[in-house]
Amino acid sequence: MKKTGHTRFPIYDKEDKYSWLLTTREMIAWLTNQFDNPKMNLNHVKVKELHMKEKSHVVFVSQNTTVFEIEDIYDEDDEKIEAVIITATGKSTEKPNGIITSRDLLEVALAEE
Repeated sequence: MKKTGHTRFPIYDKEDKYSWLLTTREMIAWLTNQFDNPKMNLNHVKVKELHMKEKSHVVFVSQNTTVFEIEDIYDEDDEKIEAVIITATGKSTEKPNGIITSRDLLEVALAEE
């Protein structure tokens, strides 16, 4: 997160199937639970240790999906979407080509003004 500035990372299991979405919220929650641990060593923390049991709502779309269609997904979905993950054909079993958040859409809208 420090290197890229991204706030969400899709995590895949050993079979390359989407498992969960790592967010800064999870990182902060994990870190706050570690303050009393004098032996905490961040160099040895595995990503799976950061996973909260609560699932983030994500949607997968194909790389041919337009920005307008992604805006519609955010507008029409009743659940709070953490991210739209872009893959070649929109399947969760494919590696991500990109990720779009509601913040990304807001930045595009502000840039157009």
